Amino acid sequence: MDRELRLEELQMILEYCTAKNKSVFSIGERICINQERGILMNDDVIINRPFEYSKKMQSKIDFTLSKIENQKLI
Repeated sequence: MDRELRLEELQMILEYCTAKNKSVFSIGERICINQERGILMNDDVIINRPFEYSKKMQSKIDFTLSKIENQKLI
């Protein structure tokens, strides 16, 4: 996946949840999202494998992204 696109998606997720006062993600899950953002922002880090989440966490990320995209269409 494109690094810039992934950074944008993760930022949208955090902004969406904050703006909507939705607690879709626990504090620990938000920390994980921010850790991935930090890794992606650090140009010095060579990533040999993509950042991996549990299936449940990845489902929550995908679901939230789909909600954001659906709102853009309305």
